[in-house]
Amino acid sequence: MTSGLRSGGRKRAFTMVELMGATTIAIFLIIILYNLFDKVQSVFVVGQSRALAMEDGRIAMDLVAEDFSLLESGVGGERPNVLWHEADRVLGVPSNWKFYMITNRVGQLAPPFVGFQSTNNSIAPSTVPRPTDVKFNLYHHDCSFFRGGDYWKYIRYKFGGRENYFTQLRADPAAGMPVSVTNNVIIRNPVIDRVDSPVGALWVYYSPDTVKGRVVNEEMRHNQLIRLDLQNLNQGGTGLDELSAYEKLIDGVIHFRVRASRSEALGVREYVPSENPFSGFEDVRYVEVELAILDRKLLKEVEEGMEQQLEGLPAVQKRLRRLERIAENLDRVYFFKKLINLQGGGGNE
Repeated sequence: MTSGLRSGGRKRAFTMVELMGATTIAIFLIIILYNLFDKVQSVFVVGQSRALAMEDGRIAMDLVAEDFSLLESGVGGERPNVLWHEADRVLGVPSNWKFYMITNRVGQLAPPFVGFQSTNNSIAPSTVPRPTDVKFNLYHHDCSFFRGGDYWKYIRYKFGGRENYFTQLRADPAAGMPVSVTNNVIIRNPVIDRVDSPVGALWVYYSPDTVKGRVVNEEMRHNQLIRLDLQNLNQGGTGLDELSAYEKLIDGVIHFRVRASRSEALGVREYVPSENPFSGFEDVRYVEVELAILDRKLLKEVEEGMEQQLEGLPAVQKRLRRLERIAENLDRVYFFKKLINLQGGGGNE
């Protein structure tokens, strides 16, 4: 009887091979799930970054469009009703170049050459020219005007740096052939306003509410604030809390352009002060605003993620490398454009 109980109580256990097989399968499933989770998280982060960039861009464009839609003429006598300003500071180029950025691009974006293939077998792919219609010129405008309504304001929008709004116009050492030599200083074309990075921010100034007869004085008050900020900058102060002439509207900007026209037939364009037709009671009929920004993830990659690989390079080379990285990720650059009809109300996006 005892012998029967012992023989019926034997239990079967897992072998070492079976345990190893089960462990391998479990590890394999964990790796698959981790990769799946990582991809889902990556898609979510990219989607969130793009959504935030589009939201920020639309909010900024709506604000700019609303301000320009209330632009008024005949406020400051012969003072232009809409004015494109010269560079803040000029270094190493003739003083008459201070208006260069108004009518000339400061950079250009184009898709990388990779991907363009020739249908002609006799032409090597490396010699196929890039399509000319995909190039995108970058502008860094600084524009002011008077806004009417129940209360009047002096408003000024400008492209500036990310840390502060000042920009300094200088010859681009990476540009082509020199165009002039003055006092042994070679002047090259084009010039640039930011040396180590093409990325900046859009800044804005709103004067206090006032009446029409006094709004012109607000421009002089703003110029005084700029001089105070410049003095503070020269003394070592660069923080956003220490600036008084502007507030940052949106970060990660690579392009800001304002153009205007007196009629639909003439088309929109920008003007240097000596050619500006919008003075006195010469109305501005149309204003076109363009804005291009990076999504937040790309902004971080370009400004912070490239520091190690750019270490030791000249500042101008850092700028070019960053521009190349942006060109490789054009699907993460968001371009906004709006035409504002000042007499018809509203605008077209």
